[in-house]
Amino acid sequence: MIIKCPSCETRYNVPDNTVGERARKVRCAKCAHEWVIAPHEEAAASEPQVPAPAPQAENPRAAAAVAEVVTEQSDETEADEPMVRLRSDARRASRNLKARRAAADIVATLVLSALILGGMAFALIAARVTIVRALPMTASLYGALGIPVNALGIEIREKNWQIAQQNGLPVLTIKGTITNTTRRGLAIPPMELTLRDDKRRELYHWIVVLDAKRLKPGETQPFQIIQKNPPLEAHDVEIKFGSGTGV
Repeated sequence: MIIKCPSCETRYNVPDNTVGERARKVRCAKCAHEWVIAPHEEAAASEPQVPAPAPQAENPRAAAAVAEVVTEQSDETEADEPMVRLRSDARRASRNLKARRAAADIVATLVLSALILGGMAFALIAARVTIVRALPMTASLYGALGIPVNALGIEIREKNWQIAQQNGLPVLTIKGTITNTTRRGLAIPPMELTLRDDKRRELYHWIVVLDAKRLKPGETQPFQIIQKNPPLEAHDVEIKFGSGTGV
């Protein structure tokens, strides 16, 4: 039912069973005016009515005020009823709005956190070469994540090898190219070569210094390495530069 203050005409939408069978004194939360609602008035108030818009309160909080319905012993009553506090529709709407805002704040915080973490991950990947040059131990971490980092800026490409008989002796021939992938000239470091068997066990290891000493920006140079009497169990050749960058 709808209760309207006779003084300021503020309207409150309250449950039908609030007043009950006994007369109730009602205090307006806006203007503090008090009046009594008798059971017959309650019945009249509960009839369907077209709700009128509540007047604009001077105090913004008045629209969300709590209507206090205080029971007082009348001439016909023998005992007091418990005090009942009724919340206006405006207060309920305000509470729901606060809940929605709190949920929106949580979602916004999660989205912002995801964007920050994503930005940090992108920065760590984009600057991986600079990071590995400053902290070489991070190269293994990037490798474990499936992001190999070539901090030297020199790549070994088109690698192939074979063991063939020459003058009755086995000879290992390794061929390939090295390329400077940077925009500056680079010195070519020594190359470390390792022969391994089919179980990845090391059979032979040696270091080779190539004839070419430097590479211009973007330059590619072929290389050929010959090793006599290699282990015939060789199954694979691993090549890496002296800094430990594997290829």
